[in-house]
Amino acid sequence: MLLSSQSYQVYSNDVLKLYSEQLRDSINLNLHKPESLGKSGPNIKFPVTIIFDSQHKMTYPRIINTFDFLSIDALIPETIIVGVPFNFNNRTYLTSDQRKEGDSLMGIERMERFLFKELIPKLKSEFKANDFLMIIGHSRTAFLVNYLLTKQSSNINVAVALSGFYKEHPLNEGFFEDYLGNNENFPRPTQYFITAGTSAEETSYKTENDALSTYFSNASIAKNLDLNYSTNAHATHMVNFWMSIPQILLNSYEEYGLIINNWLFNKLEDATNEQPIEEFKSDLTKLNEKLSLNANPSITHIFSFASHYLNTKDYSTAIDFVSLGLDYYPDYLDFYPLIIELFQQSNDEKNRNKYIEIYKKKIAADASLSDPEKNNRLKSY
Repeated sequence: MLLSSQSYQVYSNDVLKLYSEQLRDSINLNLHKPESLGKSGPNIKFPVTIIFDSQHKMTYPRIINTFDFLSIDALIPETIIVGVPFNFNNRTYLTSDQRKEGDSLMGIERMERFLFKELIPKLKSEFKANDFLMIIGHSRTAFLVNYLLTKQSSNINVAVALSGFYKEHPLNEGFFEDYLGNNENFPRPTQYFITAGTSAEETSYKTENDALSTYFSNASIAKNLDLNYSTNAHATHMVNFWMSIPQILLNSYEEYGLIINNWLFNKLEDATNEQPIEEFKSDLTKLNEKLSLNANPSITHIFSFASHYLNTKDYSTAIDFVSLGLDYYPDYLDFYPLIIELFQQSNDEKNRNKYIEIYKKKIAADASLSDPEKNNRLKSY
């Protein structure tokens, strides 16, 4: 018996190697592309998540597994995930005001330039990234997140600072609070999440986060900035890192996650919903308006809703949903047997045959399939 496995269900587990002019060094990044990216149409793009501290061998895989699980369930959109590692030698330098001899730039400035002048443009040009950006950091890299929020607030949609602090140069005393309180600094909706554990190890981080939360309970915060503070009971320093992520993802993408829930338990049974496909498109449009997130439907959305209408023998609406899925993901092969079946049930032989031919061509062109796999897919047609 031959067994095989992969690290994640819908995300790759790659390494992106590059030389950074800004960091003046080579760097190996963790890169996790959603499965649907390679199956998507030329104009489809994906949000980006950058996670600092990806070198942690126990915490980081659990975080990616969280993204994987929630993406499969369509509770969050699929996103391009990049893990940025920090080691013993560069961790403090790249997250502080330290300068190397003869350099006019602080290490934290070099990291900012690497992210926004090199990495993110590369993700947009080579990996179909869109403008939606979430950044996640812990401890010293949470300070990096706080620093970036004051330098790149117009480019950050979600900032997550776990077990973080903000009272260190170059964030001078009072500067961070003043920045978060200024409406001009946040031209579009921005979510800011901070967490701390309640263990003794987390005391200093909890003290700073408590102070920030208390400050804004008595002072105005920028109208486009949504500050969310929570604690994890008894969590130690590293435990707070991975414990915080699931709930933050559910909260930050709440409107996306509600789509699957509302449809499965409400809209699919609503007899007055005469144009389900237009209603679903409207849900996606509302996400862009509320979160500045140009969201793609998930494959789970398409299969769930199409299967419902197939089972109720509303073949026309089921075809609408699969057709929408193919608009986004024309190379996702599993859509084709479903739409062929739907046209067969509709007694539409012309379109059935049309999609059989398209399916055959897609199978032949798919380099990821072995010859036995191709023959297995073709044998029914």
